Amino acid sequence: MRLTGGGLTLVKLLTPEFTLPAIAPGWSSYSFRLDETAAWRVTSTTGPLATAAQIQTVLGSLTELAINGEYSTVDADGGGLDNVSLTGAQVTVYNAVSPNNDLKNEYLRIDNIGLGENTVSIYNRWGDLVFETTNYNNDDRAFRGKDNNGNELPIGTYFYRIEFKSDSKPVTGFLNLKR
Repeated sequence: MRLTGGGLTLVKLLTPEFTLPAIAPGWSSYSFRLDETAAWRVTSTTGPLATAAQIQTVLGSLTELAINGEYSTVDADGGGLDNVSLTGAQVTVYNAVSPNNDLKNEYLRIDNIGLGENTVSIYNRWGDLVFETTNYNNDDRAFRGKDNNGNELPIGTYFYRIEFKSDSKPVTGFLNLKR
């Protein structure tokens, strides 16, 4: 499988942990995670392992998806692909934030957030919007216990809403802010 986007190409081979495809008329199913745990390679099958940031770059501006499928039997060369589907990665929100410079939970960490355009909104317990950003990325666009004006927010419980430009359902929940 090959994914191209954002000036990068990622490659994934059918590796030994997968069994060989069934011979027709049988079918085999395979799933590949679209994150760094799946051992994607940059540029070629012998290239370096892709980082989470590289994978997010490619998926954020995907221009090509190539799936090569070929196998041979004793009698003939044959193969095929059927029912190929892409499913989104699950967004995981780590809802403890303690921006006290101990390097633990310094920001609201959201896994798989960089896979598309998004808006993250944080509300206080009265429903007032205190923080909002587009294209949240766990880096320079992350909630660090401050409002949009840079003021430290009081310790307490806050509520988040993550909306995606795609047709994905919004993700909502709460977070605890401590110092």
